[in-house]
Amino acid sequence: MVLFESGDVDDFTRVVLELVKNKEERDRIGRNARSVILEKYLWKHNAQAIIDIFDSIKREEESS
Repeated sequence: MVLFESGDVDDFTRVVLELVKNKEERDRIGRNARSVILEKYLWKHNAQAIIDIFDSIKREEESS
């Protein structure tokens, strides 16, 4: 995990330099980031959630 103290330029610099030196860590972070995008932010994954919301609204309107 890449953490640094907010507003601390020296700490941020330290983290960036560590990542420059550590290819394995960069690759791991990249793989994890890609997994998050694929799981949470692709349209096809969110489409069903949107359809479910519309269906729920429609059912509420029909029961009113």
